[in-house]
Amino acid sequence: MKVYITKTKKVEGKVKISGSKNSSLPILALSLLTNEKIILNNVPIIKDVLNMIKCLKHLGVKVQINNNQVVLKRNKTKNKLLIDEANKIRASYYLYSGMLKYHNNIYVSYPGGCNFTIRPIDFHMEIFKKTGVKVRMQTNYIELSKKTINNATHKFKKQTVGATINAIIHSVFTKGTTKILDQIVEPEIEELITCLKKMGANISIINNDIVIKGVKRLNGLVHTICPDRIELGSFILLASALRTKLKISNVSKMVVEPLVPYLNKLNINYIYNKEELFIDQKENINNIDLEIKEYPSFPTDLQPILCATLLTAKEKSTIVDLVYPNRITHIKEIQKFKGNIYQKDNVIHINPSKLISTTTTCHDLRCGFALVICALLSNNTCVLDNFEMVERGYENILEKLNKIGVQIK
Repeated sequence: MKVYITKTKKVEGKVKISGSKNSSLPILALSLLTNEKIILNNVPIIKDVLNMIKCLKHLGVKVQINNNQVVLKRNKTKNKLLIDEANKIRASYYLYSGMLKYHNNIYVSYPGGCNFTIRPIDFHMEIFKKTGVKVRMQTNYIELSKKTINNATHKFKKQTVGATINAIIHSVFTKGTTKILDQIVEPEIEELITCLKKMGANISIINNDIVIKGVKRLNGLVHTICPDRIELGSFILLASALRTKLKISNVSKMVVEPLVPYLNKLNINYIYNKEELFIDQKENINNIDLEIKEYPSFPTDLQPILCATLLTAKEKSTIVDLVYPNRITHIKEIQKFKGNIYQKDNVIHINPSKLISTTTTCHDLRCGFALVICALLSNNTCVLDNFEMVERGYENILEKLNKIGVQIK
């Protein structure tokens, strides 16, 4: 899918942030763990979510979608998930534990997702192996088999949101006590735990340790997904790059607070009031020397988008991404705009640049949003190819951009 972005004189208005993609996906997977209804509100209807829903339907979950409400009810669960949709999303690995609850042997496609760097699933497979599940990595699928599932103590070599979520889901029915040691509880992990506790799970957080005591069954759930903190950051950075006014609604303190130190360092002019954040950027942002670490550091998902915005900064900036040092697909694409950006010794150097129009490719989700900002900063019409990658994670993105004056089609 190609989109055309024309030089836009005035980008201004109001945008509503959708529910969190990274929270929705594992919470949808909880429908496999109960016979009762799960009702989720504020679910972003994006490609990743729709692919997850197709996986759940394939496994035997009845699903109803009404605007941004998703109602799920499990029937019998199949032991095979060998469909294209499972291979298109990273989050399909959250379904394995629900399948193992009802079957001793399951067969699943390898998970997919953005290919901005090598993202092995070894931490996830180690979770299953530690609890007595046999893992056989075949050429085109994974086979998991078990007799019983044992409790375990997990300590990952580095902070990991996905594997921590998987370990929590995997352990809620396990007899005895499971511990996940020294894990920073990011908002998506916290929201998953909140949902599981509503359903009757016994989970506590002691310092940075997550302690799960197994239960026999889980109840249904009614829950509203929190706002997407990465979409919020994306639109803040877009407005700041364009030096414009933007009112952003459906935000919360939980998603705003971690960004505040960085908004201040960048000299982004904002006012936050309950569920709205207002950007009124009149000057170029400050340059910054930033080292991205695990939460509550600046989110690695926003790194490409920040790179695009820093092209408008007063002076040179540098970024070191210690979470995903190979998240660099945007750099060559920004260079096509004549952006003065390059990586040397794992340091990304960004210099103030005047951009020209060009044709680029959205290699992954966040790379794509960064290129939207570059196109808006350029001098003429730009073409962004493979734009479906952006639609994986931003709900109604074309409509939202059009609504604030972006000429995109």
